[in-house]
Amino acid sequence: MQPSWVNDLHWLATSPPLIRGEHSFMPCDEITSRQIVAIDRLVDDDTTQNRLLEARQQKLGHYFETLYETLMTQVMGWTLLARNIQIHHEGKTLGELDFLFRHPQTGQVEHHEIAVKFYLGWPSTGLWHGPNACDRLDLKLARLLNHQLPMSQRDPTQAQLNALGLPLPEVRRMVMPGALFYPEGGSAAMAPPVSALATDPSLFWYRVSDISTDWLSSAVILPPADWLGTYSSVLAPGINTLADHIESSGRARLLAHLAWQPAQQCWVETERCFVVPSHWPLLT
Repeated sequence: MQPSWVNDLHWLATSPPLIRGEHSFMPCDEITSRQIVAIDRLVDDDTTQNRLLEARQQKLGHYFETLYETLMTQVMGWTLLARNIQIHHEGKTLGELDFLFRHPQTGQVEHHEIAVKFYLGWPSTGLWHGPNACDRLDLKLARLLNHQLPMSQRDPTQAQLNALGLPLPEVRRMVMPGALFYPEGGSAAMAPPVSALATDPSLFWYRVSDISTDWLSSAVILPPADWLGTYSSVLAPGINTLADHIESSGRARLLAHLAWQPAQQCWVETERCFVVPSHWPLLT
């Protein structure tokens, strides 16, 4: 069984962008088959392994940034110029640039804004909410396109980059993989966003009251660090209080249904879905 971070790097290397637009980009647009094979060799690099294991214990956003930096630099050969540059002007923080890279072939300096996102469709409004219902796909896209990406073109940012001895970016990229989870009935119940690529039609969300006890008996709640690649574990599922836990927590939870795989000698995810409490997505 491969370490989880190796599976997550493979997921990142092959995933398409959640939304395809003018600035959208994913490593799958440029990665080669030889580079994908090279991901597995990173298990022999103790420094890389320790850094990713440590990042995996932190919030998903930080872990995703560390995965992205690892893939882009150690696997694909891009040069990291800077990461998480806070932009200040007249005593105020205007924002932050996620990454500055130099492209290995073109030599161009690129500004990348990255996020990994999972959204659940709410058919009565046509909106896509994150597990935290305050997070919405339309709001996130607007912030990326109207604030975060243009940040590198603004005068205070360019003055600060010059002061730091950093080159000015020539290309802006939006990197946002993830998944859309449909209400029961799939795309017939709710159409995907216009700019979304085709996503897995078997990804759904359910009310906790609609999930059978038998299904739950072979399922586990996935912590955010396990939301990327396919989940596997040597530990058997079997938490009988999942339904009560989800209802009492008031939060949407990502669950994986597991099956024993004799060849791999571990439990492997066969299906995943979000399960939400009765009041979701009403905000309290």
